[in-house]
Amino acid sequence: MCFRYTIVVPHYNNFQGLLNLISSIPQRSDIEIIIVDDSSEYRILNQLKNLMLGYNKLSMSLYLNDSGVKGAGSARNIGLKNATGKYLLFCDSDDYFVNNAFDIIDSKINRDDFDIYYFKPTSKCLISGEKSDRHIPYSKLIDDYLMGKNQNIRYKFYVPWSKVYLREYIIKNKFKFDQVIASNDVMFSLLSASKARVLASNETFYCVTRGVGTLTVNFSRHILSSRLKVSLVESKYIHDNNINVEKDSIYSLVKKSRFKLSLLEFKLIMNSYNKGYVRLFPESYSEYLTNPRKLYHRLLNKKPSIKNKKYQE
Repeated sequence: MCFRYTIVVPHYNNFQGLLNLISSIPQRSDIEIIIVDDSSEYRILNQLKNLMLGYNKLSMSLYLNDSGVKGAGSARNIGLKNATGKYLLFCDSDDYFVNNAFDIIDSKINRDDFDIYYFKPTSKCLISGEKSDRHIPYSKLIDDYLMGKNQNIRYKFYVPWSKVYLREYIIKNKFKFDQVIASNDVMFSLLSASKARVLASNETFYCVTRGVGTLTVNFSRHILSSRLKVSLVESKYIHDNNINVEKDSIYSLVKKSRFKLSLLEFKLIMNSYNKGYVRLFPESYSEYLTNPRKLYHRLLNKKPSIKNKKYQE
C-alpha cells in the first residue's frame, strides 16, 4: 500500500503521552505510523504490544530499538529505514498534532518544489496546562525567513518536528540521526537543510510540550557532555562549509554546559577556538561594547528560565 505520510515516533516509557499523540492523528488510509520503542520497561512494552493487537483504525507498526545503541537517534533511524510514505514527519511521543493539522499540511504541500517544508510550532507546559515558550525561537526563524528569506532557518532549526520532509530526498542523500544520548537531531537537521529546497509556512500543525524530567531539562553530566560534543561538530561543519551564520562561542558553550566542564572538554573548546570554529563571545555581545545600555535593559527585562525546578524529577 502507498502512503502519503509516514510519521516516525521514538518512544520510551511514556505510554499515555503516546496515546495522546495517536489520538491527535486523523484516521486516514494514507497515513502510516511507525513507533520505535527504545527499551521501555517490561510493563510499558506489553502495553505497546497490546495496543498494536487491538488498534485497527490506523496503519501502525511497532519496532524495537535493537541497534545496540540506546537513544532517540537510533530509534528514529530505524523508523526512517522502514518508512514507506512519500513524506516524512518526525514526532516525539509526548507531543501532539493540533486540530485540522493534516488539512493544513495537505493544503501546503500539494506541489513538487521542496525537500523540506517548515511550519510554525506551538508549545504547551504539561504541568500548568498553559502555553509554553519552547516554540518561540523556531517561530522566529520562520518569521525571519518569510519576511526576508533569512537562511538561518536552515542552520538553527535544530529539531526534526514541525517539518515535512520529502522522503526520497532524505533517502537519496543518506541522512541519518546521530546515535548519541542527546542532541541526536542537530546534525541531521543541519545537513539535510544545508542544500535542500526549502519552503516555510506561518501556519501551525504541531504542538511540542515540556514536562517533568524530559531530555530538554535534563542537565546530568553525560547529557551535557553529549550536547557539547555535538555543538563542536556543528561548529566545525559551519566553518568548513563557509556557512554565513553566527558562530558559537567559548562563552555560550561553557554556559550551555552549565559550567560543568571537564579539563578535556575545555581543551576541546579551546582547540575549536584556535582553529576559528568558534568565537570568544557571541557576536551579538559586540553591540554591548558600544552601547552598554542595551546590556542593562536586557538584564533588566530578562525572563525567568523555563528550565527551573518544576520540570525536574
